[in-house]
Amino acid sequence: MAERTIWRRLRSSAPYLLIVVLGILALANRHAYLELRERPVDEADAAVPVSQVQEVYPEAEEVTHCDVPGEPCRVLDEDGELIARVIFSAGYVDDITGYGGPLSLAIEVDDEQTIRAVALVDHSETESFVEDVREAELLASWDGLTLEEAATRDVDVVSGATLTSRGIIETVRETLTHYVNETAAGEDPDGPDLVLLVRQILTVVFLVPGTVAAFSKEFRRRFETLILASNVIVLGFVARALLSLSFAQGLILHGVDLATTWHMLAVLAVFAIVSLINGTNVWCTRICPYGSFQALIAKAGKGLRFRPPGSVTRVLRHTRPLVLAGAFVAAYVSPGLDLSQIEPFAAFVLVGVPISAFVIAGAFIVISVVRPKVWCRSFCPTGMLLDTLRIRERT
Repeated sequence: MAERTIWRRLRSSAPYLLIVVLGILALANRHAYLELRERPVDEADAAVPVSQVQEVYPEAEEVTHCDVPGEPCRVLDEDGELIARVIFSAGYVDDITGYGGPLSLAIEVDDEQTIRAVALVDHSETESFVEDVREAELLASWDGLTLEEAATRDVDVVSGATLTSRGIIETVRETLTHYVNETAAGEDPDGPDLVLLVRQILTVVFLVPGTVAAFSKEFRRRFETLILASNVIVLGFVARALLSLSFAQGLILHGVDLATTWHMLAVLAVFAIVSLINGTNVWCTRICPYGSFQALIAKAGKGLRFRPPGSVTRVLRHTRPLVLAGAFVAAYVSPGLDLSQIEPFAAFVLVGVPISAFVIAGAFIVISVVRPKVWCRSFCPTGMLLDTLRIRERT
């Protein structure tokens, strides 16, 4: 009997073990892909790998003087001759992202500290967005300006590549602001990002209602609509506190930066603690902004319910593991894939996000009018991953 029970458990767990293996393979492939992109040619300790610099300066063989405060790095050729003086954004900012993640820029200056050119040296942006930026000549917007002028110049974002162009503009502004202040004061002026801090505090505060609702039916009954609305407005549109496959991928591959992600670690801690206590996936059931949006829409369409045929319902009960496995397979086959394209969560950013995220978000919001939370119950790969990681099953 004991052997039969163990075998039954192993058999029921096999699909989830397969999903975990697929996820590990996808992450390993992504890690290898990133290492290949970032591997230096000679200079392991350079602020920016020489391999990246060579995309802009093909004759570059060495990058030096990056550890001298208030001075640009020096890009040298194989004879040690100076090719360019460059300020690399990687030495000053690392928390500004475009559409696909952090952007690394090279800002070339002349002897008078006037900008000669701005170039992308590393990024994970969609190539069509980068092409839009180049066609709009955004990178030439700062040519000929002094560093002080460039740091304060207002530059318009590029339509069709909003997040990418905004990331470039903010990276230039922050890099030059820090560089100019460092030059004047002899120290790094980094201070707290007040907007990020407000978002972090709001995230932690507005985790409380949903968490309490996971334990108290009375609290949930009395304040359900208010909790759902606050999840959508505050956690979604304002704080942008969104668990997703792309967030998990970044956390695993790039490590934990407590200064910028402590609030999301608090989200994961709440998920783990509640799952330990009663087995509930509190994020999906009580907190997720997109799930809450669907639930609000379902309330509005309460009299318009549609019940699909039984065969469809049975199929939909098993689609989430397939979607998650499919996402991992796609990420393995195409390690440069932006996972935010296959989920609706990026739509809360509103501008410069993948069209597919808007399409998915809009479609399942509409469906929720007649069939509540179909995305959550039948398609969400992040929800499936969280269910797989629950410390214990719900009792």
